[in-house]
Amino acid sequence: MMGAASAAVVIPTHIATQRNLVASSAANTNTSISSSLASQAAQGISLMFWGTTCHPANPGSSTTVSPCIYGQTSASITIDVFGDSFAQMLVPALNQIGTTYHVKFVVLSRTGCSAFAAPVANQNDAGCNAWRANAVAYIKSSAPSAVIVDSIIRWPLMPNGTGYTWPAWRNYVAATMSAFPTSILPILLTGSPGATLDPSTCVPLHANKVSLCNTAVSAAYTPFMAQSISAATTAGAAVINLQSLLCSATTCPAVINGMLVHAEAQHLSSTMSAAMGPAIGDALGCVGLLAPTATGGASALRQVASQIGVTESATTCRASGLVTVPSNIR
Repeated sequence: MMGAASAAVVIPTHIATQRNLVASSAANTNTSISSSLASQAAQGISLMFWGTTCHPANPGSSTTVSPCIYGQTSASITIDVFGDSFAQMLVPALNQIGTTYHVKFVVLSRTGCSAFAAPVANQNDAGCNAWRANAVAYIKSSAPSAVIVDSIIRWPLMPNGTGYTWPAWRNYVAATMSAFPTSILPILLTGSPGATLDPSTCVPLHANKVSLCNTAVSAAYTPFMAQSISAATTAGAAVINLQSLLCSATTCPAVINGMLVHAEAQHLSSTMSAAMGPAIGDALGCVGLLAPTATGGASALRQVASQIGVTESATTCRASGLVTVPSNIR
């Protein structure tokens, strides 16, 4: 007598939906796009969310931290978001999550100023280091349930132009992720792919076969992402890795479900960021569900999970593989 068939693996609904859209887009090598979408792609970086004066593109030497509030401003659950333009890039997603699931997001960002205190080549931002310290102090004093850290992770170079060793880079990441009291749940959010060809040039040129603008996974990420994830988990931080929400096993499409993925070679477009909201909301709920009951901030994120959907559970979250919660979570 044959044994019963194994039950299908179920993962949170919005994560599964986004992955299916990615798989379909990556598999279709003959996708054409409208002339209006091609014209939109040509606008480049303007397609990214830059917000208001709350996110100054050219902050000069100012060290003032200006909290930018999104989502449900009166919500009892507050999550701070800390980083550079990659934190700003998340705003459309966060605003959608916050208004839907009753969360207030406070974004602390400075264009070109990484959340990681590693000195980098060509950083001509006199106020960056002091601003970063002020932002960390703000987060500590405001006591959110969690802090999401998102900054560019590509090929950071030291001021002398040489690359960081893995131990040195991991130390900088670990220092940031462990800078907050244990009452604040730290989360590294990463996994936005780089594009080999700038979509603002490539997509309008190949509107009849936009797959020519796709990027191989091997070229979309550098080893610094894996090193950063390792450092964050060692430091007791949770990790949300968006890679599987934007790439198949081999390909990162330039267009997903009729939407431009990138504003330019590094940043997500505003439309793609907003479309990612439901899946990122699932992931935040998964952090809460996978974190131990006694962990600071976890109960608030469990509340988020309870508001998302019936497929959200510790089992489905583990099956998704999107979230890592280390045993030493702070």
